[in-house]
Amino acid sequence: MPHRELLDLEKINSARSLLKNQAYEIIKEAIINNRIKPDKIYSQEFISRKLGISRTPVREALLQLQNEGVVIIYRGRGIQLATTTVDDLRDIFEMSDAMECKACQLAAERITVATLTELEEIHDLQLLAANREDTHEFMECDHKFHILLARSTGNDRLAESVKAIHEQLLRSGVLFIYNPQYLKIINNEHRTVLDALGKRSQEESVLAMRIHINGLFSRAVYHMQQMRKD
Repeated sequence: MPHRELLDLEKINSARSLLKNQAYEIIKEAIINNRIKPDKIYSQEFISRKLGISRTPVREALLQLQNEGVVIIYRGRGIQLATTTVDDLRDIFEMSDAMECKACQLAAERITVATLTELEEIHDLQLLAANREDTHEFMECDHKFHILLARSTGNDRLAESVKAIHEQLLRSGVLFIYNPQYLKIINNEHRTVLDALGKRSQEESVLAMRIHINGLFSRAVYHMQQMRKD
């Protein structure tokens, strides 16, 4: 049958998934770079037209963003960015400080040379992403960096807790943390953490992570306030 391939459900589903993923990445990038404003409601039709993608993959992408806590979908009206408060971010960063500083203290003692090398490789990839202002790739590297560091402690419960808090942070603070102007600053802070771990200094490792977390919080709050003014 010459047209059998047109009815191949696997190919159809693969194409749908590709369009949905493209829509998801484009919409999220627009959110991170403040092209989608927090005080406006955008219709799915408007977003579809702007992307040049049909409404179905756009709707699926928006549902994923809603599940991640990034947007709210209003039936019959459109979508709006979910509201994140300073108190929300403070709660998350306080948990991050408690867990990740402890992870650094333990990692300075337990981390292997192989894991340090892997962290260095992630750091290098993250710097390349920062130079390209590729926020998606940068976020992926950032997540890998923190989770691998936590796992290097050998404490699985601590690593799972760090992973959970990072996922909360990505859902709640992605708009405010990964603005392109901050990417190289974040990468430099990771460099300081790595240098301290390489020296096996618990004190310096904890301090470097605390400075990193406090920097993330202060920049996030500042960017949040600037977005509210625009």
